[in-house]
Amino acid sequence: MNISDLTRKTIQLITSSGKSITPLIFFDTFCREARRNRLVIEDCGLINQYINKLDNEFKKEIQNYNIRTIQEFLSYLTSALNRMNQNHLANRHNSLFELTKAITKVVTNIDNQELSALSGRTDALLNRGHSPESLDDMRKEWLRFSSSYNWSKNREQLSRYIPIEKEDDLDSIIGKLIPILENAGGVDSENANHRKLVELLYNGMKPALSALDNNEVLELYKELRADESKMFDPETQNRIAKLQSERVKADQDSEKDVLNKTGRVISNLSKELDKDKGDDSEILDDVSDIEKEVKNPEAEKNSLFSKLSGKIDNLKKKTSSLFGKLKNYRNAIETAKDDFNKLVDEVASRKLRMDKDPITGLGTEESINRVGENLDKKFEKTGENFSVIVVDIDNFRGTCDRYGNDAGDLILKYFSKILKSYISVGDSTARYGEDEFIITLPNLGIDESRDFAEKFHEKVKHTKFLYKDERVNITFSAGISERKGGKDFFAVLENSKKLMKEAKRLGKDRIEG
Repeated sequence: MNISDLTRKTIQLITSSGKSITPLIFFDTFCREARRNRLVIEDCGLINQYINKLDNEFKKEIQNYNIRTIQEFLSYLTSALNRMNQNHLANRHNSLFELTKAITKVVTNIDNQELSALSGRTDALLNRGHSPESLDDMRKEWLRFSSSYNWSKNREQLSRYIPIEKEDDLDSIIGKLIPILENAGGVDSENANHRKLVELLYNGMKPALSALDNNEVLELYKELRADESKMFDPETQNRIAKLQSERVKADQDSEKDVLNKTGRVISNLSKELDKDKGDDSEILDDVSDIEKEVKNPEAEKNSLFSKLSGKIDNLKKKTSSLFGKLKNYRNAIETAKDDFNKLVDEVASRKLRMDKDPITGLGTEESINRVGENLDKKFEKTGENFSVIVVDIDNFRGTCDRYGNDAGDLILKYFSKILKSYISVGDSTARYGEDEFIITLPNLGIDESRDFAEKFHEKVKHTKFLYKDERVNITFSAGISERKGGKDFFAVLENSKKLMKEAKRLGKDRIEG
């Protein structure tokens, strides 16, 4: 194809498209067809000649736009000239400036400390005088953050637990995590375990037998309830170890004291009895002598009566002394009996302190476990059924975070007071962890126990709990199981716990079982 053929084809293309044949349209169409037919036309290289005369920034821009025709080139030049207008540039700069500030404010709210700090510094820079150099330094900071932040690593770690797609953003990932955490207990479960560990530590620090001052133990217990993570601090662990050592020593000393008192009572009785062994022996000897004299056929009557009179007088004196001593023995035995009763009462009192929760006055985990074992024995022997209710106060930790642990203690006391008023003789209750309670109901099946739980639930729900003149709404979730069909008390207890957690999962403020 030569230039004449190319010219004719160009005219045909323009005519068939319905356009007018203008110099600009003819030139663009002619050059496009020349390139398509691999013809080198010198005039068609004019655009590249003009582009090469521009500075490098414009050259890069033109390459991005892929400009091929005169019309495209002229459109680009028009746009570039408009951008160079000072008012236009100022408005564009202000718009970009405000947009950047808005973006940094939004980014500041993203839950990432490093990113929030970087956004805060950027916003501060934009709000004061800034130079091209300071802006460039800030740009480099953003590039460093972008290159160092490894979100793909976080996604990879999370993908071990949930399926993560390429298009998943943070919100969708959290949406996938929440059901898993709710079903597995998640963070709440971990916190609950920490709270149970605090209760175990408290029971390990308080004396079981001695009357040791518990103020330091209670103070540490309150600190740990306010912040469970504190128990992992080395300083706190040293305090716990110290208090546990003091508890062991105090209980050992108390045990020695009880044994020493018992030993002293027995020793005193023994000494009193040993003291009078000689007198008892002499009396027996005198009686034996009298018996011999009476049986002696050769004894003279007058002499016999004289000897018997002396022996009897001597015997009277000794028996009179013996009766006095027997009276003293009886008094000593009564004193020993009183001492033993005091020791029994002291041991019982110490045992009661060990089985009593310090805040609510209810039983402890150890005491309710013993109750459960006794109920099991009775069930095995007589078949008498019983039920176990596990109660957990809803949102208790959030209430403590909002109002403080003193408010939490007050709620536990009020809650326990209502619970005590509802149980009958033979029923047992215990605080089982921070905000969990166990109720055992002998001789009641699942239906009767549910009636009890629902009445108690309604009472708590409509009770006004006040703290510093502010009403605090309290509800609870509960699970109920009966012994019939269960393996033992502990299996029934575990099933009630599962049902209580199910009640939590279904929205709280309800009873399952």
